[in-house]
Amino acid sequence: MSTNPSRLLWSRNTGTCQSFNGMTQLYLEHGLQSSPDKDTPPTHEMLCLDVCVNTLSMTLTVPEFRLQELQDILSSWLHKTHFSKRELQQLLGKLAFVTTCVRPGQALCFAHSRNSLYPISDTICGDLLWWKHFLAHYNGVSVIPTSVTVSNPDLFACDACLDACGAVCFGEYFHTNFPPVIARQALNINQLELLTVLVSLKLWQDRLRGCNVEILTDNQVSVHALNNQRFSDPFMQRCLRELWLLLALNNIHLTACHISGKANSQESSNAAAATPVESGGRCN
Repeated sequence: MSTNPSRLLWSRNTGTCQSFNGMTQLYLEHGLQSSPDKDTPPTHEMLCLDVCVNTLSMTLTVPEFRLQELQDILSSWLHKTHFSKRELQQLLGKLAFVTTCVRPGQALCFAHSRNSLYPISDTICGDLLWWKHFLAHYNGVSVIPTSVTVSNPDLFACDACLDACGAVCFGEYFHTNFPPVIARQALNINQLELLTVLVSLKLWQDRLRGCNVEILTDNQVSVHALNNQRFSDPFMQRCLRELWLLLALNNIHLTACHISGKANSQESSNAAAATPVESGGRCN
């Protein structure tokens, strides 16, 4: 006995509509309030707070006019020297439509003090420029993340020492000495560890695009900075800002987890074995 797929689909849709109508009638019979103009039968696409959710293409879409509004208000902010609390609230309201879809952008929502008038600091200016650059490359569509997370030191992990860094990703690896421009800055180990995370993600962004990634590192300060999305150290904050742009453009969802130095031994040996000659390849 064969079954007609189109008839089966029609029957299923008819059943869901009947259930929806039955629920509406149940509300009326018991005097419960609803919003008929917002009530919608089961569907794969729905508009929620001006964000279109599509469960077939697994995407979140921000309307074009919302992106243009945000571009306009960011342009006006770049010419300001001070701003009020009300102006900040208006900007955050516009950003909310995009940060719903672009989680890395939530790290750049302009923390402020309790004064009545605030100066445009270098940090805020950097955040404004971050948004301007990102929106120039963003088409308004973000992929809903899957529940699968890359979380294995053999798949993706990195490590650094004061002289060199190394990382592995899906069987590939790199290890190198830090170039003179980095060595001259006499950065501490926390700064170098976070820089190594940034370099690793930039190197393998194509492999990690659209993935949930849990970065495994033996540096607790880097874990704190990555998971809290901001840090007081200027160099680390610059790394984080560039990191969030990389994640947003590639739809990568990143969390950090601390592992012991012993568990991170493969990456530690890569960093320690670095020579002035750049090398890379595949792990055996």
